[in-house]
Amino acid sequence: MQKITVPQFFILLFLCRSFTFFTFTPGSGHTLTDTSSLLGLLLACLGSVVLLLPVWMILRRHPGMGLIEYAFHRSPGAGTAAATFFSLYALFEAVGSVVHFTIFLTTAIYPQESAWGFVLLFTLAALYFVWMGLEATARLSGLILVALIFSVILISGAFVPEWEALRLCSPFIGGTAPILRSAAVTLSETAELVPMLLLIPYLKDAGKKMTRGFLWWILAVFLALGGISLLLIASIGEYADTQSYPLYAAAKMTRLFYFQRLDALHLFIWTLLGLIKTALFLYVSRQSLFCLLGKRAQKWVLPILGGVTAAGSILLCRSFRAYEAYDAISLSGVPLLLCVLIVPLLVSLCRKKGGDAA
Repeated sequence: MQKITVPQFFILLFLCRSFTFFTFTPGSGHTLTDTSSLLGLLLACLGSVVLLLPVWMILRRHPGMGLIEYAFHRSPGAGTAAATFFSLYALFEAVGSVVHFTIFLTTAIYPQESAWGFVLLFTLAALYFVWMGLEATARLSGLILVALIFSVILISGAFVPEWEALRLCSPFIGGTAPILRSAAVTLSETAELVPMLLLIPYLKDAGKKMTRGFLWWILAVFLALGGISLLLIASIGEYADTQSYPLYAAAKMTRLFYFQRLDALHLFIWTLLGLIKTALFLYVSRQSLFCLLGKRAQKWVLPILGGVTAAGSILLCRSFRAYEAYDAISLSGVPLLLCVLIVPLLVSLCRKKGGDAA
């Protein structure tokens, strides 16, 4: 079994979270136009800690086990149900990542192009990442993180001269409703919490470093995403809300010496972020099925997952109603709540044969 270090794992998760942030759209429940989004981000980070606390306490008593392994430890039926559920959830997230990026491309960059070609190419590239394995993808993620930091420095450098503190107003001007709505949407987008519970067996010294890594990850997410949001609010203000993709609009304004347009560079980096996220959830889906079906599934599971991902993505890209339904389910927070709270608690209540329910 390929294993990666805890820092490598959380770099992967940080890149996944960054992809969701950089391809943010104002119509998804919160905006970048006021400081309520910053307070919402803080509450979402704190909510992530609270949400994970019960299952974290359970898994700490079973070192080296992920949630699926723990479910099989409780009972074969619970393990089968958990592996099936998490495989479907991870596939759900992989399809969402492909669709999200494809709509970004066909809306902001190539509005005249058909979506299906992008879907197929993006899915094939993500499948190649999965085929390379978790260790190779984790090594690549370090280079992508360096490139992302460079991209953020360029974007930030373009807007620091435009900083205007008067644009920063109290987050409570509109009451608490916008803050709570922003927090709920931001938390529902944090699908990275699920791989934290499932990929523990694939990490070196996970028992000793996992809690510390998670807290550093939460802090990095808040500081990085919050810092960029604060800079955009204070520099371009409500202009961000007039753009379909505010951060891409900001990236197009960056300059470096004689290079007047750097959006292609940012797009390349964001494409890698999308591939990392899609590949990670396809990997989770595949490994969940391996727990369910055993080694006999190794040859055919990945091609089937790739076919389902491509077919589902094309369907969502072609049907606006289907995409709306998908988006509503995802942003409701119900899938994430089931994964990190309800299912783990149900599993913990299953009684081992001849044992207690603890």
